[in-house]
Amino acid sequence: MEDAIRHRTLGPEEFFGTIVPTRFREHLEDLERELGRLQQRIEELQALRLSLGIHLEGPGGGDFFLNIDGGALRAESAPSSPPVLKIHQSVEDWSTAVDREGTRAFSLLGGAREVPGGLRLNAERVERMRGLRGSLRITLTHLPGRPKDDTWSVTAAFGDAPPNPATTTVTLTYAAADELREGTLNPQQAFMAGKIQLSGDMGFAMRLGMLIL
Repeated sequence: MEDAIRHRTLGPEEFFGTIVPTRFREHLEDLERELGRLQQRIEELQALRLSLGIHLEGPGGGDFFLNIDGGALRAESAPSSPPVLKIHQSVEDWSTAVDREGTRAFSLLGGAREVPGGLRLNAERVERMRGLRGSLRITLTHLPGRPKDDTWSVTAAFGDAPPNPATTTVTLTYAAADELREGTLNPQQAFMAGKIQLSGDMGFAMRLGMLIL
C-alpha cells in the first residue's frame, strides 16, 4: 500500500479522510495482537512449576537453585523438586558471560523481551525436559579480546546425568554463537557450513533440537 501511495498524488481529503484513519486502525490492531501474545506469555510463566540447578566450580562458586512456582522465582539453597536441568560452569566462565552480556547471557526463561534463539520454557516443554537424560556441553572458541587458544564452556545436564563426560558436545566460534542467538544464522545451515561441530551422541543432540523447536 505504501508503494501505491508514493506513486500517485494524494489530495488532502483522501489523505486525512482515508489514509490517516486506516494507519491509526492498523496500528491499534498491531498493538492488540502484541498484547495477546504478551498475555499468553504471562500465563505460560505463571503456570511453571519447576526447579533449575546451577553449579559453579571454583572460588566463590557453589550450588544454587532457582525454584519457580506461581509466577515467582526464588533463589534458594535447595531445590523444591528434582531439577529438570542443572547448569555446570566454572566461576570464571560464568563471570565472563555476566560481564559481557549481563542477564541476557542467561535468558533461559524467556520473558517479554526474549532473546532470539533462546529456550522458551512453558509447561509442555518442561514435561518434555523431564524425560531427557544426558548432558550437553557448549564450547565457544575465538573469544573477543582473549588469547587464540582460550575457550568458554557451559554444560547442561538433564535428569540425573553427570556433566562429565558430556553426552554431546557442540563447538562453535563466539561470532557464530552470537549470530545464532540474534536469529541471523540458521542452525542447520551453520552445521552444513561447518560453523558448528558436533561430537558424541547425535541422537541426544537431535532430541534436544526437537525440544528447542
